Amino acid sequence: MLPRAISISLCSFRAFSAFVLAATAVAPSLATCPANSGMSPTPTADFAINGDSTVTHRTTNLIWKQCYEGQSGASCATGTAGEFTWSNALSAAKNSSFAGFTDWRVPSKQELESIVDDTCSNPAINVGVFPGVSVSTFSWTSTTFVNQTDLAWGVDFTPGYPDGRKKADGSFGAVRLVRGGQSFDGLNPSPPAPAAVAAAVPSLSILALAILSLLVAGIAGARAGRS
Repeated sequence: MLPRAISISLCSFRAFSAFVLAATAVAPSLATCPANSGMSPTPTADFAINGDSTVTHRTTNLIWKQCYEGQSGASCATGTAGEFTWSNALSAAKNSSFAGFTDWRVPSKQELESIVDDTCSNPAINVGVFPGVSVSTFSWTSTTFVNQTDLAWGVDFTPGYPDGRKKADGSFGAVRLVRGGQSFDGLNPSPPAPAAVAAAVPSLSILALAILSLLVAGIAGARAGRS
């Protein structure tokens, strides 16, 4: 049998260890934002706090839920971020009536990347606007891979990089809902279709030939005038 003093010390150590583990499990992450990383692309001043646990990003007019699905409260400290398959994430958005609105959606890849703060890490997001983000949070987007339609894009908020996971059951991620906002098509215009480019080439060739003909005619006229 252990001496009483050692038993008490072991009990105290175990209690302290349990407390540390519990605290680190629920405490919101404090992002690391080195001073030499430059200006934040998502400063707090760019967001309007709407008072209903949503924020409006003035840059894009997108309205975001401050908490992940499964979290609530002023600091998103109540509950935990739910783990959803991709299809369940889309269903959660479709069925949401949060703050009295029914047009919530899972953000596109470009929309979710618009709130990444690449001057921070662990997590790479403005935690003053979006509290309660776990360091290891992977968040789904609605965007499918172009060449692998069984994969969907997401963002790994540890470094703030886009990443992909399988849509099928067995792959899980958190969901941050969004609504409203502007179209991102104008920010990243698609390249012209090959047919359009091909159609433009003959027109350019005809124009070039016409200009060349005019130059030849001008040179011939000048020579005739000197004769």
